Amino acid sequence: MLYTLKEIFNKYKDSAIASFNVYNLETIQAVANAAKLEDKPVIFAFGESYFRYANIEDIAFAVKRIVKELELDAVLHLDHAKKIESIRLALNNNFTSVMYDGSALILDENIRNTIVARNLSKDFGASLEAEIGYLNSEDGNEDYIISSKDFTDRNIAKEFSEKTSVDALAISVGNVHGIYKGTPSLDLQRIKEIYELVNIPLVLHGSSGIDEYQINMAIKNGIRKINVNTDLAVCAVGAMKERINKSNRPERLEKLLEIATREMQSVARKYIRMINSNN
Repeated sequence: MLYTLKEIFNKYKDSAIASFNVYNLETIQAVANAAKLEDKPVIFAFGESYFRYANIEDIAFAVKRIVKELELDAVLHLDHAKKIESIRLALNNNFTSVMYDGSALILDENIRNTIVARNLSKDFGASLEAEIGYLNSEDGNEDYIISSKDFTDRNIAKEFSEKTSVDALAISVGNVHGIYKGTPSLDLQRIKEIYELVNIPLVLHGSSGIDEYQINMAIKNGIRKINVNTDLAVCAVGAMKERINKSNRPERLEKLLEIATREMQSVARKYIRMINSNN
């Protein structure tokens, strides 16, 4: 069944939850199958930036159908919404969790807008995630070099959480969207210190490519939601390209999509196992 983010955190108190971005039937099927095979909860995340590619009503319908069919414990989550109108649209389509991302704004404006989003989500009985600290753009195309000056400030995180009462807080601790330029290195101590100050579930965006040790230490220090997108997308494209390059005849699209779905399912299972390896 579908849960809010807060509800699923409460049900699975001793573990983090994997969140995968979905934007078509293949990504939804791959993530759902992975969660079923691993017998673990999962978060289906549909981003505001995907509105141009897929109809939110269709995505919501497909997720709700497969969650019921496979008897999953899941969350239907709106990712990186910068517009209140997008949050309202998601809530009207029965999303159980939404994220307002005002991290690019000055603090006071981020707080004001997040409170609006919080009140709206509360009216619908949904959970709210917000973000403090700078991460590069969600598509990962920005030529960004990680800098500690962009990391989440501990005291600002405390002020923000106290004034907004969000259910989860996304932070910047050396994580980035997209493919890392070099080896990822998380500020694990900062995660611990932020969690001790805010005492709410923390969220790690840009988890693709981070090694198992750092993922597990991040969870130990307060991360409860692990976001994965890039690795699923890269493996799907790679699998289709490999099939096309090896073939001596034109490939049928449905066969390529089948191959891509199978690869995404495999990668999603890997992350679910990694996240739950200490449970």
